[in-house]
Amino acid sequence: MVPKSLVTREESGMTNFGITAMALLVLMVAVFSKAELDLSASTSIDRSSIYNYYVGVALMMLVGFGYLMTFLKAYGLGAVGLTMYITCLGVPFAIMVESYMGKGRLSIDFLSLLNGNFAVAAVLISFGGLIGKINPMQISILVVAELTCYCFNKVFLLQQYSDHPLILDCGGTIIIHVFGAYFGLAAATVLGPPRDDSNNASSYTSDLFSLVGTVFLWLFWPSFVAGALPAGIGQTTALINTVLALLASTVVTFSLTPLLEGGKLSTVPVQNATLAGGVSIGATANLVGPFGALVIGGAAGLLSTVGFCKSPFFGEVDTCGINNLHGMPGIFGGLVSVAVPLLYPGTSASPIFQMNGLMITLFTAFITGKFTGQLLKEFDDKSEPFNDAAFWACADDGPVLRMDSPKLPAEAIPSDLKTKCSDVAATSWATSKFGSVAMVLLAAVIACFGSAELDLSSASMTDRSSIYNYYVGVALMMFVGFGYLMTFLKAYGLGAVGFTMYITCLGVLFAVLVESYMGKGKLSIDFLSLLNGNFAVAAVLISFGGLIGKINPLQITVLVVMELLCYCFNKVFFLQQYSDDPFILDCGGTIIIHVFGAYFGLAAATVLGPSKDDSLNASSYTSDLFSLVGTVFLWLFWPSFVAGALPAGNGQTTALINTILALLASTVATFSLTPMLEGSKLTTVPVQNATLAGGVSIGATANLVGPFGALVVGGAAGLISTVGFCKSPFFGDVDTCGISNLHGMPGIFGGLVSAVVPLLYHGTGASAVFQLNGLIITLFAAVITGACTGKLLQELDDGSAHFSDAAFWTCSGSGEHQRCDEHVPEGTCSKAALPSTGFESFE
Repeated sequence: MVPKSLVTREESGMTNFGITAMALLVLMVAVFSKAELDLSASTSIDRSSIYNYYVGVALMMLVGFGYLMTFLKAYGLGAVGLTMYITCLGVPFAIMVESYMGKGRLSIDFLSLLNGNFAVAAVLISFGGLIGKINPMQISILVVAELTCYCFNKVFLLQQYSDHPLILDCGGTIIIHVFGAYFGLAAATVLGPPRDDSNNASSYTSDLFSLVGTVFLWLFWPSFVAGALPAGIGQTTALINTVLALLASTVVTFSLTPLLEGGKLSTVPVQNATLAGGVSIGATANLVGPFGALVIGGAAGLLSTVGFCKSPFFGEVDTCGINNLHGMPGIFGGLVSVAVPLLYPGTSASPIFQMNGLMITLFTAFITGKFTGQLLKEFDDKSEPFNDAAFWACADDGPVLRMDSPKLPAEAIPSDLKTKCSDVAATSWATSKFGSVAMVLLAAVIACFGSAELDLSSASMTDRSSIYNYYVGVALMMFVGFGYLMTFLKAYGLGAVGFTMYITCLGVLFAVLVESYMGKGKLSIDFLSLLNGNFAVAAVLISFGGLIGKINPLQITVLVVMELLCYCFNKVFFLQQYSDDPFILDCGGTIIIHVFGAYFGLAAATVLGPSKDDSLNASSYTSDLFSLVGTVFLWLFWPSFVAGALPAGNGQTTALINTILALLASTVATFSLTPMLEGSKLTTVPVQNATLAGGVSIGATANLVGPFGALVVGGAAGLISTVGFCKSPFFGDVDTCGISNLHGMPGIFGGLVSAVVPLLYHGTGASAVFQLNGLIITLFAAVITGACTGKLLQELDDGSAHFSDAAFWTCSGSGEHQRCDEHVPEGTCSKAALPSTGFESFE
């Protein structure tokens, strides 16, 4: 039992925290009695779109930062819950302080709410260095002290409310990231290393939760950088450049990590360094071109990855590695902002002022952070670090305080758990070469982007610029939808999410390059080209669904390059989608994307043959729940996928509504039919997949049919897909995710529907003959090129274990271990996968 003295101290500390937090709230409510709403821009469509950016930034705070910090295996409730508390206390406090400092009065609009979230971001960055080591009372003090110092630095020292601010920094590289990082590190240094760091570690499940945060931060980072800019060319430039910088930093992280980590990927750089491009580009996102954005993002990813893999600074006091994600990339971005005015004349930035702003912010953060650290020391209650049980009433299967934990004698640990296969398995030759190949490929792509130009012709058009919202929806489908849908494999969650992220970032850059040159003869970039890049990547991710768990990272890289070349060739030259008179109409990619991706992947999978060991080709209760996250996000944003590239107007609205109706019908059809085919019970596989089939089939005709037609098409697609998943008539032994049942057969069905619709709905502009020919051409092209790619992938097979993260990732202690194969010395471990016993945390 916990000694009474300890219980009393912790209970007393939490009681004091509650009283303090309540007093702060009452004080702020009293001050807000003088507040007034600023509605001067409420009738401006351009200005009111700031709400969409606000939502994106708020998602970064609550989901992004919150879940990123759940990597701590026993501090998940603290990571998410206390992030929520910091955000909700910090936003009104920051609005109050910054408004009075900057404007002399308290007026509120969405820009002030956005600035409040920016201020909270600095606190959450600092919290990343302190998380698990400070109690709720100390957190409350941190919020109040840091926000006061942050606002003082922003308003008075950097003069951001002046008509002539000292520095330009639209994305907060200096103002937010540098300040937040070094304020937090200064405080952490004063507090010193934790008394007990036994829980300062991750688990397989906590790493998967942390990747949720990574993905949300990545997706909404453009909103963070550009949201407060006036609508127009500058904002569009900043949005596009932020996306490009993030793409580059992600590919660099995946390329460099295995080179620094003994030939394996590790979760910490992937969770963090992939975001470094967003940190560094912030100060110059609206000033540089596409080539500059890629160079800055790539360099930031390199700097951050080296930091996380080698931990040169603050390693013993910096819980989350904020120096590596926010500190060093922030300083690098600040130095870039000093150089940019010399390289890009006419930016109105001053190199001297930018350097002075960086130095002032560093100095202010260090000094005020040190003083805050001393104050926090006075409120240390000696509670157990990195443990939710210190402050939360946890469920029975949650963490407990160490003095409540039974000590497991060493002899009770099964001897076969002392040596893990993942520790002794040799790194495959293909994995060791993957990093070098990916890095060379990225360098070649960046070099090609040297001649790229931003197409800003529609940047000032409100309707057209709303394509950014559709882009965000489609990007969510790629990262969260496809990524988490494929986590159904119980031992391949990191591969599902991580490799989806890698495929998307490498693929979007490569597809934009190839499709632009094939279709337009030059490389020009706008959000439509980024959207088309994501559509192309969707075809690769569909193919990956048939191959997942059976191909190594080098094979994945080859798959991306080969399939995108073939996809773009089919789209541009066979289906003539860049012609004034395209061969087929297919706004939602039923034929162009789903049919091509499915049968390209199935042809490659057939050539590779069945898995040599499918014992891990199965789900678990937890992995099925993770997979349903992907299903839900795909379902919600499928209308953006279908209608996002259409011109604003009646056709786009029709496509959006019809896609929703088709998805509703396929979902009900799936839930209705599954128990009839599965012994009167629901099963997860059809629910995870067949519910989406309506979105696949309606794509080619979403803007052509009426509501009745959309429901019929969606319902029929759901029936076809459900029967496929329940009875598995085709490709069952080679198709890991069942892409034939979700994308293949519903895609063919939707293609055939598109050949019938012109006969039923006159004046659609579609030709029944051309639609049918387009379907046949795409099928033929996909199967031939997919089979050829499969032969190439065969040559790169390294014999690594299938369906196991441990083959390519450095997994945390509770993860699935790699099965022994010919690479493991005889007698090192048993041939069977080591079971989880619950003893791992005591090793």
